[in-house]
Amino acid sequence: MKTVINALRGIIAILIIAVNMLSIPVLVILLALIQKIMPVNSIKKALYQLSHKILPDIWVGINSFAMDVASTTEWEIIQNGELSREGWYFLMCNHQSWLDIMVLQRVFLRKIPMLKFFMKQELLWTLPVGGLACYVLDFPFMKRHNKEFLKKHPEQRDKDIATTRKSCEKYKYQPIVVMNYLEGTRFTKEKHRIRQSSFQNLLPPKAGGIALVLATMSDYIHHIIDTTIVYHTKTPSLSDFFFGKIRKITVHYEVIEVPSELLGDYYHDKDFRVSFQQWLNKRWQQKDQLINQIQTD
Repeated sequence: MKTVINALRGIIAILIIAVNMLSIPVLVILLALIQKIMPVNSIKKALYQLSHKILPDIWVGINSFAMDVASTTEWEIIQNGELSREGWYFLMCNHQSWLDIMVLQRVFLRKIPMLKFFMKQELLWTLPVGGLACYVLDFPFMKRHNKEFLKKHPEQRDKDIATTRKSCEKYKYQPIVVMNYLEGTRFTKEKHRIRQSSFQNLLPPKAGGIALVLATMSDYIHHIIDTTIVYHTKTPSLSDFFFGKIRKITVHYEVIEVPSELLGDYYHDKDFRVSFQQWLNKRWQQKDQLINQIQTD
C-alpha cells in the first residue's frame, strides 16, 4: 500500500512540475517580447521585475511544493554564514544528479537572487521553451570543447572567455548568483576512475570558469557560497526522489569572502593559475571530508 501511495504522490508531483515547466517559461518569454516593444520606461521596468524576479520565484516555489507533495524525504540544512537577496555571489557545488538543481533552488529560494548557471549551447534548441526562457533571463550559454579540440583551435578558448565576460557585464546591474558545477559533469564511479580522481566522493574541480567570473566581477562578487549536497542513498536520481526512495538529503553551505589572492589572470599568468588550483583543491579536500562525515553521522 505504501508503494502505491508513493507512486501516486510522485505522479501528481511530476504533473505539477510538467505544467509549471511549460507555463511559467512561456509567460517569461511573452513578457520579454512585450518589454522590448513597450515605449514607456516605467512599464518596461515593471515587466522586467515581473519576468526576472517574481515569476522565477513563483516557478521555483511551485517546483518546491511539488517536491514536498512527492516525498517524505527528511531535509537537513546546515548553514555557515549569512545570505542576502541583495548580494552578488558565486555558488559552487558538487554534482551527482539532475536532482541537484531542484535541491539548490528549493534550499536557496528567497534567500539569495535567482541562480544563473552555465548551460550547454545545445540546450537552447533541445529545450525549446525552457532554453529560450533561460536565454531571455540572461543565463550564460557556452560551447563545450575538449582539450584536444582546443589545442587545434585555441581561438575557441578566447571565444568562451569573451562570452563569459559579456554575460558577466549584464550581471553588474542587478544582484545575481552565478552558479557552476566545477566538476564539469555528474559524478559516477566510471568517471571517477577515468579521471583518476584523488578525491573519494568527487571529481577533480576545474578552476577556469570560477577564476574568470571572479576576476570579471571583482567589484560586485565578494562572496562564494560553497555548497555540498549529500543524498543518503546510492542512486540519487529524479525518479528515486519522486517515488519516495531517498530517505534524507543534507545540504551544507558555507559563505566565504573572496580572498584577494583569487583575483588575477588565470589564462595568462601561470603562477596565479597554479595557486588558484591549489586553493580550489584544498576546498575540494575539505568538501570530500565533509561528505564522509555527513554520511557517517
